[in-house]
Amino acid sequence: MYLFMVVFLPIMALLFASVSKGRFVYFPENSLQVFLLGAVTACFYCFFEVLAIVSLTYVQISDFAIFSWLRLLFIDIILPSGILFFLLFISSRKSIEEKSFLFFPLLLGFYSVYLVYSSLLKYEKTDSFLLFTKPLLVFCFIFIFSQSMVLLVKTSRNPDAANKKVSVTIYSIILAISLVTEPLIQALYLVGKLSFIRLILVVTFELLFIVFFIHTLFFKKKNGLSVNSVQEGSIVENAAD
Repeated sequence: MYLFMVVFLPIMALLFASVSKGRFVYFPENSLQVFLLGAVTACFYCFFEVLAIVSLTYVQISDFAIFSWLRLLFIDIILPSGILFFLLFISSRKSIEEKSFLFFPLLLGFYSVYLVYSSLLKYEKTDSFLLFTKPLLVFCFIFIFSQSMVLLVKTSRNPDAANKKVSVTIYSIILAISLVTEPLIQALYLVGKLSFIRLILVVTFELLFIVFFIHTLFFKKKNGLSVNSVQEGSIVENAAD
């Protein structure tokens, strides 16, 4: 019953790592260390969340969707992403472009643990939304967020990029959408209201993932964007430099 929720993100990480060749490159080689760093960080984050902010668990959340959304946005998205970005920034001497590639496996590692923790321990009961829909939404968030960051960094640092300002604006908007949508859908689920709007948001977010995935493939092919420059080491190895 819980198998899909537990194994989905690790399987997606394994899939993207195994097919990251040629133009289909989303993982640097030897990204296992990065994935494990994200998973270990999640263990500590869950532990300190239980100790420090247990009063903010989902079963005690507000009946108003806006307050639920703000709490989820901060606890589930902004704070973990900020911590992971900080760890990524301080633990490697790589360039910002090389680090942006590492954010995808790092987020997958973190949410492989945190998704299971939040779904099983923060709710009174589990249902199809938590077991199936939420893992899909979390993966869509991880992919769109991390890859929009890669494309945003690549475009903003390329002096020859066509329509640079427009592209930077679009990728910034997509990044913002990826941050706010998943917690909004979850907030609507928690308060048990506006189920039709929630369904529209779920379908739209998943369609955005499909469109953006196709776009990243064409972008990488057109711009020769790869992670070959990141292959020679991991962030764990570079931390000792």
